[in-house]
Amino acid sequence: MVLTDTFFPASKQRIQSTLPTLFQEIKMEVLEEAPSKYRTKTSVTEGFVRDWKFKTKVMDLYDYTCCFSKLKVEPTFALIEAAHIKPHATFGNNTITNGIPLCVYLHRAFDNGLISISDDYKILVKGKETFKETDSPLNLRQFEGQEMLLPGDERYYPGLENLEWHRERFGF
Repeated sequence: MVLTDTFFPASKQRIQSTLPTLFQEIKMEVLEEAPSKYRTKTSVTEGFVRDWKFKTKVMDLYDYTCCFSKLKVEPTFALIEAAHIKPHATFGNNTITNGIPLCVYLHRAFDNGLISISDDYKILVKGKETFKETDSPLNLRQFEGQEMLLPGDERYYPGLENLEWHRERFGF
């Protein structure tokens, strides 16, 4: 009403008489709308609570750079993610040695077992008979055998037991 008084004083009477009708129409539309139009299914999943410190520390150690592609993007764009080597939902392991920063698409490839890491920190790619991909600048095979980017402090390198678990889980 303050806006009406300030900017539309000549129309105040007309606006005030139509507002209650407009509000009533909106209320009835919301009340009579079919529930299926806006209802969502809610489910509860038990598991571990993610630790924001894990993401922050992994990203800081690698300077917001994907450890496979070496792509560095400002944090505000969220193209690089802190990936767990052993799934957090299963193991609850938020230690730095269970994390690596990966581009979004490489993170999905890693989580699906298309790529992994050897004990000497070289990138492994699923065999051609198991995994076929088209010729593309985003081809995963371009990373095969390359050394991954590692943090400056060896204490924070990906844990060998975590890498071994990942390789065994996905048959490397």
